[in-house]
Parts: sequence; C-alpha cells; structure tokens
Amino acid sequence: MNTGLLPCIALGFALSFARAGGEPPAPSQLAAVGFDQHLGALLPLDSRFTDENGASGPLSHYLAARPAVLVLGYYECPNLCSAVRQSLAQSLRAIDLEPGSQYDVIAVSIDPAESADAGARARATASAGNGQSDGLRGWRFLTGPAGAAAALARSVGFRYAYDAEQRQFVHPAGLVIVTPRGRIARYFFGVAYPSAELRQSLLEASEDRVASPVRALLLLCLHYDPATGRYSATIESVARAVGLATAAALAGLIVVLRRRERKTRPPVSR
Repeated sequence: MNTGLLPCIALGFALSFARAGGEPPAPSQLAAVGFDQHLGALLPLDSRFTDENGASGPLSHYLAARPAVLVLGYYECPNLCSAVRQSLAQSLRAIDLEPGSQYDVIAVSIDPAESADAGARARATASAGNGQSDGLRGWRFLTGPAGAAAALARSVGFRYAYDAEQRQFVHPAGLVIVTPRGRIARYFFGVAYPSAELRQSLLEASEDRVASPVRALLLLCLHYDPATGRYSATIESVARAVGLATAAALAGLIVVLRRRERKTRPPVSR
C-alpha cells in the first residue's frame, strides 16, 4: 500500500460524506476556491490592518523581524476556521521555539465586515481552550478593509468566494509560513500540522530559506446541511474519513504482507 495515497483516499471519503449530506455548492463557486503555492512571493507589507486591541499598522509591523505563521480565514466562521487555529496552537505547544521572540502567529480575517471586536472574541475563545497561563503569546488577530485582505489573500494564493445565500465564505483550510522579510516560505494544507515539520519550517524561514512545493490536500471550509439549509462543519466528516482511510490502508497492508509471506514461505517437506 502506497502511504502517499492516504491523503487522496481521505479526501475521497470526505467528499463522499459531503455529497451524502446534501447538495454541493455551485460548480462555478467551487472553481473559484483553492490554495495556490506562491513560494518566494512577497506579501503586501504596506497593507494596513487592525489588531484585536484596536491598534492599526502595516502588515510589516506585525512581522517584527522574525518568521511567522500566517492563518487566513474569518472569526465568525461556523466551520473549520476555529479548528485550524486550535490545531495550530496544539502543534506549536509541542515545539521548543519561543512564541513572541522566535516566531509569531498572524491570523487575518478575510471578512471586511469583521472588526477588532471579532478578533478579540476569537482570541478569548482560543485562549480559553489553550490551557496555558500565558494564553496565546505571540498571536495577533487582524482585521482590515476588503482591499487589504484581498491583496494579502492573492499574494499567498488563497482563493475564496462568498456565498450570499448562506452568508458564509467558502475557502480552503491551511496556513503559510512567512520569512521575517515577508516572503512565503512554506505551505501546510488541511487541519493537521506536524510539530516537527512546523519547527523545521520556522527555523528555515528565520534564515530566509524557501521550501519546495508540498502536495496539496484541498480541504474546503464548507458543508451543506439539508436539515438546516446551511453549511455546517466538515471536521467530523473529515475525521471519520481519515479514520476510515487509515483502516483501509492498514487492511490493504496486511493483505499485501500475507501474500508476500505465502510467496516467500519455503515449501513444507513431507
């Protein structure tokens, strides 16, 4: 069994769950959504944003001469956005780099209607589930006008669409590692971020090194629930999908090993 196929298997299961749950969004809408890798590209450092405390400044101000993890989404998202931030926080707690001095986390809302208050609420919610006295040290929760958020999203290849009927954004899940000079160094897709890879990526980004492209697993922040007429969280479906994919992979591996064992087993002498 090729373990490299696991992401594809998991995505297939996830999509089958989504289809079973109700009608998918319009194809034209989904075609506009994606996460393209713009490695080495420079962020729009002059774009101005407002943090959760109401202070405003250019994006360059929030980089603070150290690498950063950039997370795009929106704070009132009912789907995967909070899961992305929670998963990232959990992974970062397992590394030996100091937040706020060796790296930062910059969350940016793509919803121009959200204000600093929404960022403050998102921080409070994330801090409550952090389980550490210092909360989310080194994290910033930014909001900004539509032009600033759109320019930042374009620079990192984060393509999203707004579903006016459901009043929600359809967007990919993942994060971007950025160098102190604001260059894109590495992409992580989905909602699982291995701590060892995060640590290595931050160390390389601190030296202004850009990684190679990674295999993309496009996980969209949307799901249509026909019972409520709204998109609901897909994280449970994806978790089930990954579990089923893992079980299928293990079963396949057992079958392959048993077959090899039969072929290599010496004949029984009589």
